Amino acid sequence: MTSVSIKKRPGTLPDLSPNFIWTARKRSEDLKTVGAIRSAFYGLGNVPANLLTYDTAKIEKGDGLKIVNLSLAPHSMSGHNVCPSSTKQCRENCIGHSAGLNQFPTQQIAKLWRTQLLFTDFNCFMRLLLAELNSVVRNNGPIALRLNAYSDLDWSRYEDLIRQAIGPDSIRFEYTKRKAFVSGDRSVSHSKRKIDFDLSNSPWKNAVFYAFSGRGPNLDTPEFLNSVIDRGHNIGLIVDRFPTTKTLWGKPWISGDANDRNVYLVDGHYLLLTPKGSLSDSSSFVYRVGDADSDVRHQKRIVTNEK
Repeated sequence: MTSVSIKKRPGTLPDLSPNFIWTARKRSEDLKTVGAIRSAFYGLGNVPANLLTYDTAKIEKGDGLKIVNLSLAPHSMSGHNVCPSSTKQCRENCIGHSAGLNQFPTQQIAKLWRTQLLFTDFNCFMRLLLAELNSVVRNNGPIALRLNAYSDLDWSRYEDLIRQAIGPDSIRFEYTKRKAFVSGDRSVSHSKRKIDFDLSNSPWKNAVFYAFSGRGPNLDTPEFLNSVIDRGHNIGLIVDRFPTTKTLWGKPWISGDANDRNVYLVDGHYLLLTPKGSLSDSSSFVYRVGDADSDVRHQKRIVTNEK
């Protein structure tokens, strides 16, 4: 009999075994696997280490639930494509390797061994991930969880397990460049600043708050982005500067730099971010707010002249 191997699409997680179970206590065999991968692939000590990251400069901004991140090696750095909708500019200037502590080899290696473990032994990875998440919640209370700090993987098949670990009061949120994740109406709302759109009745009790990340005006135009906002989703944009008005292209905006939790604290907003790391204002990845402000002033002059 011929064995057929089906290659998964980029950005797709491996399968769990049919008899997968996890416990709140980490298994000693799983910890040994982590140590072995760290040692064999990256020359580190043959000792275990945590999968999750907390309280880094990237995630400590703003007030609210404790933010917990999973930081994997971005795009295809590990040999596995975890960012299927990334662009050349995105890959070249990813803050996962170009900003802050991420520039240091120790940080890169940590992302690499986690990603290697995920694709080498997914059962082990998930048992450890769920146990760590459960421990954080038991010790700190509800959290705001982002599993794609520098990746864009589809976790939807395993959100029920993740919810088991983090409990009903924790929040799941992500930035994504995958249009499929924001193709329908926003199905959940945690906002005290709702705008006028209809929330659909979601069949997903474990829904994730997604904010679509604009990839530059050449790929994601203001017209497309506004249509996503009209469906209640937020849009993350890297801009050359913040607008001088309360709206951008006719839609409300808020600083994404001020609080990463704004992904789920507001609905139907632009979440504006300033360039980080090696990204410059002149990159095609950056949106020119100055142009939008000029358009607004031009329209105001036309209205005034017509009067």
